[in-house]
Amino acid sequence: MGQGDVVVGFLGGRTVIIKDKKDARRVYDEHYGSFNDQGLLELHGVEAVHLIDRRKLKVVDAEGRELGIHELAEYFTKFNPEFWVEYLVYSDLRKRGYVLKPISGEGATFALYERGANPDYEPSKYIVYVVREGVKMDFRDLEHISDLARRLRKEPILAIVDRQGDIAYYSVSTVSL
Repeated sequence: MGQGDVVVGFLGGRTVIIKDKKDARRVYDEHYGSFNDQGLLELHGVEAVHLIDRRKLKVVDAEGRELGIHELAEYFTKFNPEFWVEYLVYSDLRKRGYVLKPISGEGATFALYERGANPDYEPSKYIVYVVREGVKMDFRDLEHISDLARRLRKEPILAIVDRQGDIAYYSVSTVSL
């Protein structure tokens, strides 16, 4: 997407939908979203908020009213109370040049690709678990994270977000003796 090219997305339940085929292709080529069964590009909430922050997307609701970052984040928080924390991690890693794809299930938050990787042709190397500082984790939680990553053949990363929004990244591994 070139400078000044603002794409229009429509709020559609738990996603933002880009209906214009040419705009959808441009956004998808920058590794955002996935195409649904109708051939429309669906953006996860964190992707949409990130693109609004970069001034590449504007989102309108069913009444045609444009939503700002905070309104959209508040909307997605209704479905996921940890939305804002997950967005902070997503945005931080995208700004560092990584490609991420939101995933659901098993507690993992994102599939993380090497810098410069194309998710259409290369598998992700990492799975990222976003954790808010102060949330208790015990060894069973870490064991679950490590086991899942091993089954998926990925390296697990914990992204710990503190109260000020600062993020620390930790790798998780097991040692076989």
